[in-house]
Amino acid sequence: MTTQIAVVTGASRGIGRALVERLRQRGQAVVALARSSGDLADVAAQTGALPYVLDV
Repeated sequence: MTTQIAVVTGASRGIGRALVERLRQRGQAVVALARSSGDLADVAAQTGALPYVLDV
């Protein structure tokens, strides 16, 4: 069995946040990437996604 992990950039706001929420609702493992830790921490707490602060 392989484990698939979704990586979402811009996960703290807008479309990125909505995508994280939708994927987690479907049971998908998600790594949520964003430049700022504040909003990202909220997303992680609400969805269970793994947060990672990163500026690409």
